[in-house]
Amino acid sequence: MRSAKSWKILFLLCLVLGMHLPIRAHADVEIKVAEIEEDITQMSLHFPRPFEEEEQLLNNLLYQIATSRIPSEKQETLVFTQSESALYFIGAKHEMSLLQEQIIEIMTSGINEEEFFKEKEIYFSQQAEAEWIQFEDLSKWVELASPIASFAADFYLEAFRGFEQLAFSRIELGGESPLLTFVHDEGTHHFYTLRLTSDDMHNISKLIKNMADKNLWELLKISKDMKKLGKKIDHVHPMRFLGYIFSTHELKKRMPKIKENHFKWNKFTEGLFERLSKEAHQHNLDRFIPGFAQVTKSSESVIQDCVKRHDWASMLDYLMSN
Repeated sequence: MRSAKSWKILFLLCLVLGMHLPIRAHADVEIKVAEIEEDITQMSLHFPRPFEEEEQLLNNLLYQIATSRIPSEKQETLVFTQSESALYFIGAKHEMSLLQEQIIEIMTSGINEEEFFKEKEIYFSQQAEAEWIQFEDLSKWVELASPIASFAADFYLEAFRGFEQLAFSRIELGGESPLLTFVHDEGTHHFYTLRLTSDDMHNISKLIKNMADKNLWELLKISKDMKKLGKKIDHVHPMRFLGYIFSTHELKKRMPKIKENHFKWNKFTEGLFERLSKEAHQHNLDRFIPGFAQVTKSSESVIQDCVKRHDWASMLDYLMSN
């Protein structure tokens, strides 16, 4: 397999020559690194399609192998979670650096069978449904993910050496866009510092899918559960809440269906609009607009105009039609 250095050279050559990598595991991968608390960083990889269940199991096993190479006392701050189409790594900077170094090692040198079978036995005791995984399956997954994971890990190690704020990068595998675009934009930094955990994403997804897919009678029967879901995500900033909805295809496509029903739409907007107005009065929206527009692929000027006028209904209409 290629060394980390050779991958970097390949990326640079492709960037200069306008070439495309032969591996097209994912068409567009976004990498974001942010300091979410003092000395705690989050790195996330956002993919254009959801992971299959089998792929999620492979991701978990790879993470377990990577962390097994780190002293146990260094693993305490590390957290790995997955959403439908993203991977999240959270931890103290030093421990995160150790983890990323191990990921680079795995992606460049592969894994040996002895290590695989040792960790597989531990993993199976926790995830019985992963029993199908063989050494060849994981090796192929490592090879397929290598150009993405190696660059992402290397990118993390460099991210906080030159600056202390947000690092943002995009890898293009195929397509017409440049292979690699690096942006350090103070304007988008603020939005990504708004906390959104994997549990938050799961709860938001469940809330929106229930509201769209269930009829009023079905919603009435689970009204207590829906209220609990709402309370669980009450701490999420409204711009982060909407940003997740309108950047997730499965949720965005359900929003017009919710609006079709007057009762559902009122329930969805009453608390949301009140919270947006409150944040606006506290001057706690404007700085998040650049990042919000970026993640929802919307016009920054349109969003800014809606925020200025406190016209939340028009903003939602625009996001649904955009």
